[in-house]
Amino acid sequence: MPAPANPILVEAADIFRYLVMMMNDDKVRTSDLPLILPSLVLAGLFIVTGLLPIDRFWGFNHLRYFPAYVAGIFAFLILMSLIPGVSRAIYKAFRALAKNFLALPRFLQIFIVAAVSLAAFYLFRVHVHALGDGYDRIYKIERQYYFYYSEPLDFLLHAILYRGLNIFRVFSGETTYVIYSVACGIAFVLTIFLFDTSGLCSDEHGPLLKWLFISLGGLQLFFGYVESYTLFYPAILLHSLFAARLLMTGKGVIATSLLYILGLSAHLTAIFFLPAYLFMAYAVYKSDKPLSRLVRYFPVIALVAISALLAPLEIWTKIEYGRYITGFRDNFLPLFSLSQYSIFSPEHLFDFLNQILLVAPFSLILLIQLLFVRPRYHLERKYRNFLMVLLASAVLFLLVVDPKLGYARDWDLFALPAAVVGAVVILVYLAKMPLHRLGPQARLIVGFLPLLFLSIWILTNASEKRQLLRAENLLSLSDRSRGYGTELLAYYYHNRAHDDEKALQLLKGITGLAKNARVYGGIAQIELDMGQPNDALNSALEGMKVDSSSPILPFFAATALSQMGNSRAAVPYYRKASELEPRNPRNLFLLGQAYYEVDSAEAAIKAFKGVIALEPGSAAAHFSVGQSYLSMGNYDSAFVYIQNGLRLKPDDTQGWELMDMIKRRNAGRRTN
Repeated sequence: MPAPANPILVEAADIFRYLVMMMNDDKVRTSDLPLILPSLVLAGLFIVTGLLPIDRFWGFNHLRYFPAYVAGIFAFLILMSLIPGVSRAIYKAFRALAKNFLALPRFLQIFIVAAVSLAAFYLFRVHVHALGDGYDRIYKIERQYYFYYSEPLDFLLHAILYRGLNIFRVFSGETTYVIYSVACGIAFVLTIFLFDTSGLCSDEHGPLLKWLFISLGGLQLFFGYVESYTLFYPAILLHSLFAARLLMTGKGVIATSLLYILGLSAHLTAIFFLPAYLFMAYAVYKSDKPLSRLVRYFPVIALVAISALLAPLEIWTKIEYGRYITGFRDNFLPLFSLSQYSIFSPEHLFDFLNQILLVAPFSLILLIQLLFVRPRYHLERKYRNFLMVLLASAVLFLLVVDPKLGYARDWDLFALPAAVVGAVVILVYLAKMPLHRLGPQARLIVGFLPLLFLSIWILTNASEKRQLLRAENLLSLSDRSRGYGTELLAYYYHNRAHDDEKALQLLKGITGLAKNARVYGGIAQIELDMGQPNDALNSALEGMKVDSSSPILPFFAATALSQMGNSRAAVPYYRKASELEPRNPRNLFLLGQAYYEVDSAEAAIKAFKGVIALEPGSAAAHFSVGQSYLSMGNYDSAFVYIQNGLRLKPDDTQGWELMDMIKRRNAGRRTN
């Protein structure tokens, strides 16, 4: 009995047969082949890297996370698009659908686009935030952090949204991020849909321009992704699109400027695109169109205004939190090094390619056609120079910024510059190539293949199982021995999957310099949750040897000692935690409790009053001060604080019990 055929070879043979048939078909236009053949190669690479799988193609091997039949479906759809008769029928069906849609009233079109976007972003949202800084951001937003030095506006908007939604305390930090990212996604899609493409391409090809912008892989950021880039990405990408139209038509000076200002406020890495913005501002200043003085100078005015706002914030942050912020040089890769990851190291250049394959794969096809097919049209000098500056800015970003977690795990930070690279290629292609010469096959592939790539990328992240598998695979490639990615994965297993053994195994597996105070804190916290205070105490003390400035480690040491019934030994550790983090009311409250338990009522009162100074609305702190006064026999002061606590929380059982105790003791005093 012959051995079963290799499925990859079978797929390759089928593709080859269809390729021969296609090239011999007189219905296929010769002008289509420079686009169809590279598309076929790219689709084949997508299938092969997923089926084998090839780990180094982390940006393109998404099929590895699916059963083999999914790759078969993908290959089948590609082959169908290459059969002339089938592709022609599909193209006609899509054109008819688009024609009927465009015949609808404008308000109904907007409603349908918004509803479809909302459904897609919500139904296929991300469930495991094991990439980037996801869980760290949930933690911070739930503790109402209002500011972060590199993302001032974005962080503030998240915090405001969280407080606004939590009037009735029904939304978690994660839900806030889902709402925020989905809202940004809908706004992005609607803005693209309503965008006037006149001046950039013909009316016939306007929908194609819009679709290619929407189909870039950075769209994944809008699927409930817990990160700060869901405002940064659309702001700068839309700025690039609006600026391109501005240079061709002179329209939209204010909107284009504000989009860049919004992006810069959302994430300071937008400064990489400042040269393109300044080029646009200079073009507006020199424009021969009849612009008002305000409009002519608006790009400069807006930039100066936001700089005047952000610069003091940055200076204050450096002064206040300088010890937590990496140095300027630490954010960039070395130029070249034989022994480490650097700008021109083969590993980094291959990661660069992977990022393009992840976010803008079809731009490679368009680029090949631009390079090997002589374009019919030429770009205006001003427009061409702007696109060159924009492209150089994006490539510089991709090359020199250090991916702290490794490119594969920091893909979200680099999604924007990769998308800008794709956007420039799309704009040049649609401006220079005579698309009316393309047949139905080529036109279908231009719209259909990006959809397939994007769909597989979205579905990979929409499954909790696939996300976890991908996260663990990427850890072996791209954690750069820093351990942070492992921490995030451990956070998921501890807080979401409730698998403490797995979380502990991951954290204890971190070695070397990567095993920092935060890692020891995570280990101690899990050991406390598992009812192992002795182990937690040892982990916290080991961590304090590594970093004595971390407030979380003495806190966990004190908590472990308290659980072991040794409040007296816990006091100095709670005091240390409070000294390191003086504005944290939790540390002060637990310090007060520890003092109270060892009969140091005066010290307890001082700690509890410190909590009230930080959180005047804390009923528990008022009750604790009252209880401490009560233990000292100071009934009048106890009454005042307990009464204040009951005003804040009238239905608190403890407060009324303390009030009854004061009344009984006062009654006893009067009887005596």
